[in-house]
Amino acid sequence: MTVDPETGNKDILLVAGREYEGRTAAVVASKGDTPEGRAKVIAENRLTVDASGRPCARFRQPEDMASEPDTRIELAIDGKPITRASSCSGSTASLLWLWSRERAIARTYGLGAPWDAMKEAPAVVRQHRGMVAAACQGFLCGPEWDAEIRDMLTALEKGEDWLATRRNEYWCAYFSPADGSGQPFVVSLPEGSSVVPYPRLLGGCSVVDMAGAGNTVWHIDGFSPMIARSGMDAHGQLLDWGDKPFGEDTTGIAWDGRSLWVLDNGKKRICEIEKAN
Repeated sequence: MTVDPETGNKDILLVAGREYEGRTAAVVASKGDTPEGRAKVIAENRLTVDASGRPCARFRQPEDMASEPDTRIELAIDGKPITRASSCSGSTASLLWLWSRERAIARTYGLGAPWDAMKEAPAVVRQHRGMVAAACQGFLCGPEWDAEIRDMLTALEKGEDWLATRRNEYWCAYFSPADGSGQPFVVSLPEGSSVVPYPRLLGGCSVVDMAGAGNTVWHIDGFSPMIARSGMDAHGQLLDWGDKPFGEDTTGIAWDGRSLWVLDNGKKRICEIEKAN
């Protein structure tokens, strides 16, 4: 995958062995195994030798590929699907499925406009904005994430609230209005727990870690030298703050009901934070 520095568009660069020189490579879409679902070529290119001496083919990211959520996207050489590539962290099917939809997804979720709070967008879009950003930016990669991310995006394409039924321990992500990134974190929500309506914002722009403290949240900010405590209103009311004890190495935070603890995971350091009088 290569990224155009001017447009941010992602191209797929297929590099093959010398025996594939001159063959035809293609990105194809299909749905089911019926005649109506036979593969449709989205993009096609011939494998030609580049300056490095390797057969290569480049595919530009589609502007907008309207398709059913369960459409299968594959990369093929001479009509034979490629199921895995050595440089991919997950399956090529999952990578291509996201790649073919990413530009349309970015428009729907405002990924290129982090300053826009998208107040007029449906709540389900705002609620999943950080998670979609994390998925598109590759923050959650690897085979173990393929099914999870695809399930979420498929549900969202159908207009379903993917988070509404999640319980126990699951991943989520906060959308940073500073750079448009999705900041992943883990949620523990036991069965039977009530859910506070979204959105809820924090008094910071890039969350590294969070810890609940009653009806407030302590969090580490990634773009400033502070730890902060925010209220749970819709506007991210800043209630308290202080310096990071380990500077940029401050990576974890916890509240035990009495004291605030901060962690430097790299150097295995921990300290208790006390409020100055």
